[in-house]
Amino acid sequence: MNVLQERSRSLHRNFREEQAMRVYLPEELAALPPEALGLLHFLVQNGALSVEQREFVLLALMHLADKADEPLTGAHVKVLSLLVLWADKSELPMLISDDLVNALLHGQAVMN
Repeated sequence: MNVLQERSRSLHRNFREEQAMRVYLPEELAALPPEALGLLHFLVQNGALSVEQREFVLLALMHLADKADEPLTGAHVKVLSLLVLWADKSELPMLISDDLVNALLHGQAVMN
C-alpha cells in the first residue's frame, strides 16, 4: 500500500488538478452508465476524490464491468471510492462521507 501512497503523492505534486480534463475511452463509455460517470465527476469536483484516486476507481470499475453479470451502478462507484479513500487514508467531507458509507452499508444509492 505504501507504493500506491507514494505514487499518489508524487503525481499530485507534479499535476495541477484544476487544469485537467478527463476524456473517457469508448470502452469506458460503453461499460459505465452516465450515473456512474456523473458521480465520479461530482466526487472529484467537490474534493472527495483526487484525480489520481478517480483513475484507481475507474480501473476497478472497468475490471468489475468485465466480470459482472449485471450493469454497474452508482453504488459500485461509491463503494470503490470508499475503498480507494481508505487505502490512501484520505479525509472525506462530512456530507459526502455519510452518503458513501450509507451506500456501502445498505447498498442504497443516495447521492445524485
